[in-house]
Amino acid sequence: MHHNNVVLDIGCGLNPFSMFTPGIHLAVEPWGQYHPLLRKRFSNVPGFVLLNFLVPEGLSVLPDKSADSVFMFDVIEHLDKDQGHLLLAEAERIARDQIGIFTPLGFIDQSYEADDKDAWGFDNTLLQTHRSGWTPSDFGPGWQCFVCDTYHSHPGRELSFGAFFALKTLTGRDLQHESAAPRTAGEHL
Repeated sequence: MHHNNVVLDIGCGLNPFSMFTPGIHLAVEPWGQYHPLLRKRFSNVPGFVLLNFLVPEGLSVLPDKSADSVFMFDVIEHLDKDQGHLLLAEAERIARDQIGIFTPLGFIDQSYEADDKDAWGFDNTLLQTHRSGWTPSDFGPGWQCFVCDTYHSHPGRELSFGAFFALKTLTGRDLQHESAAPRTAGEHL
């Protein structure tokens, strides 16, 4: 993963991207109830910009090639497949260098009743519902996928589910042959 200056963090939730600190962190969070907490938590972080819109349609306000990196961690599964593919196309339009996506391996059911709360006690269960499942085969040429077959395994859960990280480098940089310098666990993706 390249440590770039301008990061677009789509669907940041309450835990925005933190693998490295970019100069400008554009954090897109569509659920307004999270905003007061995010503003408080990141009020003294230079370059942190909180944006409020739905994806993929809200991304149309961003210029082509306006972010070095576009990251979506636990986001694409919350859209149906057609919307997910539109989101990928928008990410390619916006990113100058790389796109990184983390998602469950295949479909994992996550749905709520109308009055349910999310894991943090908020009412955004409509946005938290899983609407699609993704596998490495859903990503075309140029994507590198790193799969973990048992990522979502917890005591008391009957089944374990996998997850994967999909990374697309747009600048011709080759992850396999970049620096062989040792990296921390957070850097080695």
